[in-house]
Amino acid sequence: MDYGVGRFVSAGAYVGDQERTYNFLSVSSENIIATYNYTQTFIPAGLRLSFHLIPFVIENLNVHLNPDKFDFYLTYLAGATFNSVKDQFSEASSPNNIIDYSNYLTNEDISYQAGLLTGVRFKPTKNFGIFLEGGLGSMGNVNFGVFARF
Repeated sequence: MDYGVGRFVSAGAYVGDQERTYNFLSVSSENIIATYNYTQTFIPAGLRLSFHLIPFVIENLNVHLNPDKFDFYLTYLAGATFNSVKDQFSEASSPNNIIDYSNYLTNEDISYQAGLLTGVRFKPTKNFGIFLEGGLGSMGNVNFGVFARF
């Protein structure tokens, strides 16, 4: 969600959702091997400040793009990612009630981050579109999705 604060700048908030599933092997002292699965859910949320480049590109590079359909932008964002882990195993199900947790990789419950993205938006209609971003974002190096304007 962005709010235009000028011709080249908008500010807003973001929220996302990502789920990752992992598995790891655990070997007991009797060399009994067991596989364990767990799922992490990440929900990033924060604030973003975007600098829209399409007016500059159209005016200075003599490129003929419709600003109602396309947008190129640079975005700075800052926020937190909330992490929850759903264990799909228990120690009671492991050989001799022993699990080697060295491969059980979970993050903190809350992590803070800042990032810089560059992206492009395409708006096939006035109030709906898609985007593709790359850079150091809240969830990864490449983000894509849909957006709506109200």
